[in-house]
Amino acid sequence: MKPCIVLIGIQHVGKTTLGKAIADKLGIPFFDTDLEIKRVFGRHPRYFTIDGGQTAYNRVESAITLWLHEKFKEAEAFSAVISTGSGFCDDRDGQKDLRDIGVFYELDAGLSVGAQRILDEAVVNPDGSLSNIPSYAVHDNAKTLEDVRKSFYKTFAPKLKLYEELADVIIKVEERTVEENLNHILEN
Repeated sequence: MKPCIVLIGIQHVGKTTLGKAIADKLGIPFFDTDLEIKRVFGRHPRYFTIDGGQTAYNRVESAITLWLHEKFKEAEAFSAVISTGSGFCDDRDGQKDLRDIGVFYELDAGLSVGAQRILDEAVVNPDGSLSNIPSYAVHDNAKTLEDVRKSFYKTFAPKLKLYEELADVIIKVEERTVEENLNHILEN
């Protein structure tokens, strides 16, 4: 058994929520690579993507995955739960680091669930402009909520296949509760 449970998947499918629930149930630490990026580098991961694209984000995420690899390479099974960022499918170094210490569980909620969660977080300002939208929507110059939805689909539809190929186990999260998904992971 590998020491870590690694949750992968597109943006807003519930990796953090499920990861925290698993960690709490097992009494082990939970690590979210995006939160670790913010803690270590002092800025939200989206700004790395906005400023330098996916390559810049992958560089800082790889630093975090290397740290996690070193921290858990000698650990016993069920030592930590790790939630990766939504661009993890493009981070070859990070994949290698975490593959060595963990089993990859893809959380698959379909595109519509993630898109709706993004739209629920977006803010339409009094002047009609948008704020609190993802960096890919900023790059796509999204002006409306429908533009944000289209940008989400354009960004993540190609990644679904990549995550499926990376996964050791695929969890269809929209068909189960958090507790059912948690039990499914612990049984596999």
